[in-house]
Amino acid sequence: AEHAVALGEAPPPEEPALPSLADYPGSGPGGAVELARRASLRSPPVLGALCAGGWRSVPDVATMEDLRQSLGMTLYRYHFTEEEASPRRKGRGRGARGAGAADTVRIKARDRVTVWQGERMAAKLWTPDQRGGSTLIPLSEEHSLNLTLALEKGAAMDILVENLGRRGFIRRETTSPKSTWEDWKGLGEATLNSVKLANTWEVCSLPFDSLEAFKHGVPGSAEEPAESDGPAFFEGEVQVQGEPADTFLRLDVGPWNVGVAFINGVNLGRYSREAPAPFDLYVPQNFLHTGKNQVVLLEMDPVTQQSAPVNLTAWRAPDTHTNHIEQQSTTST
Repeated sequence: AEHAVALGEAPPPEEPALPSLADYPGSGPGGAVELARRASLRSPPVLGALCAGGWRSVPDVATMEDLRQSLGMTLYRYHFTEEEASPRRKGRGRGARGAGAADTVRIKARDRVTVWQGERMAAKLWTPDQRGGSTLIPLSEEHSLNLTLALEKGAAMDILVENLGRRGFIRRETTSPKSTWEDWKGLGEATLNSVKLANTWEVCSLPFDSLEAFKHGVPGSAEEPAESDGPAFFEGEVQVQGEPADTFLRLDVGPWNVGVAFINGVNLGRYSREAPAPFDLYVPQNFLHTGKNQVVLLEMDPVTQQSAPVNLTAWRAPDTHTNHIEQQSTTST
């Protein structure tokens, strides 16, 4: 479009040309890039490589603010004491029990929560409305989750909490009571039968700002089950011939549902099949290099396949959300 220029003013600079896009086919069917299962997020080799600052012991539950962590995920691990697991425990709180009764663990957390008892996934709470709709729960709303567990002495409970973003840039005063904090993240409370858990917690911070620790590959395990009960890493590679160009990572062809994508250790962002936007992520040329390039997905939901495809392509999926808005606008005029 032509620009009006006032007398004595220099004309505006020309708009830069749109970047060129390229297809980068893999070795899979139809040029797909095959990603193979490597390891569960909770496997010891993975946590050993990723746990920022190593495992930390804290006397009580700690939010991400307590841990000085601003993004990513945090894994909380708790081992129940002999007294907490004893069926003969009586008179402690409203939920005191006798032999054969179940225990109720109540937690408060933000934003996405996955809980395991040992190797079994016990619960998962995610922002889409649990009643079956697509309405998103406000990120400022904490989740209260009641779990019925059969406890044994030394039994481990893992709680993975993912920070899904904040509402704005505001000052957070962590010296005031937690109940007054604005938009806190992580684990804020945990009780057993209405009584505070007595043991210490082990905490692993997983900021996921990059996967530099995996630059030589995701540490796999020969004991890794065919289907991980929860988040797992999938890894593949694609060859780039000559100077790299921009492209798109498309995930609509595989079983992918929700997770985080990485190219050469760089965090591309989250993907979600339920999001009202195209199911792909933009890959700038400077994230790629000539030769072999690593593609890694951290898929949060269980996937039955040992390998599954993605595509690196210049063709982007239509923006159905924008198209829907445009159609509504056209219809109303």
